[in-house]
Amino acid sequence: MTDRASNPDRSLIAELPAWMLLLSGMAILGATVLMPAWIESQYLAWQLDVMRRQTDALAQQVGAYRTFHQAVRDRDPVVLKRLAFHQLRARPSGASLLLPAERSAPRLPADLPAPFVRPPSELERTDHGSFIEAWLHQPLPRVGQEIAPFRVTATRLVRLTLGPSRLIVALFGVVCLLAALALGGREGEA
Repeated sequence: MTDRASNPDRSLIAELPAWMLLLSGMAILGATVLMPAWIESQYLAWQLDVMRRQTDALAQQVGAYRTFHQAVRDRDPVVLKRLAFHQLRARPSGASLLLPAERSAPRLPADLPAPFVRPPSELERTDHGSFIEAWLHQPLPRVGQEIAPFRVTATRLVRLTLGPSRLIVALFGVVCLLAALALGGREGEA
């Protein structure tokens, strides 16, 4: 007892292996317990980003529907003619229905010729009749194309704490904790 009181540095060095084993055991057990929850939180954050992007696309689609609805309520002649073309599957003679180049704003020609005729069979096979849908539809971002798929960074720590060796790693952490308790208890008695 007088030896410890006379040389405090020696007692700290003697207890160092027990503290190192205790801290390493806690870190190993913490990693094996917390890694699945951390991966799950990363996945949920990724899902939140996907849903935000889809919500933005749906908001754009709602805006397009509101613009279209307002144009119909205002009896815009160009929109009404296009709607009639679409509903009756007819087109003006000598003209074709043009799809907009970009999805944000429709291009509606103001000088649509009359009279209407039934479209020929090749026009029915093409997508000329879907002008209204092309104007209103905003595609949702797709995972793998516009949105990168969720990937877990496959580090060695992730592989050890999530793979088939997870139980072995957790047992090693418990062994470190038990060894630290054994070393700390034995040094405390001496």
